[in-house]
Amino acid sequence: NVQEDFTAQGVSITLWAFAKLEFDPGDEVLDALTEQVLQVSVDLKAEQVARLLWVLGTLKVQADRELYIALTERVMQVLPEFTEQGVALTLWSLARMGVAMDDALVTALMQRAAYVMQDFTLQ
Repeated sequence: NVQEDFTAQGVSITLWAFAKLEFDPGDEVLDALTEQVLQVSVDLKAEQVARLLWVLGTLKVQADRELYIALTERVMQVLPEFTEQGVALTLWSLARMGVAMDDALVTALMQRAAYVMQDFTLQ
């Protein structure tokens, strides 16, 4: 099964490429890759989880509860490594996906944003 061979980096980059190319891989492929995200979420680095959230937001993937929990738990674990871009991408992506963010996540992201504020740039 090809899906099982995807590492955290492989899933992250593959989904990023689909979004960057504005290519719709179809529900079957997206479902398989988001299922793999669940399997590798514990291995995602800060940049990868932010990128994955951006991809899901860009592709307008409606995150099911399990995917949302896995990704937001990982956000909380790697949050000290988030850059200003990671914070911004995460907030934008979760809003775009239409998920109701819990207060603890929003508070943690806002605290991280305040910490990295000196690095914020307008893009």
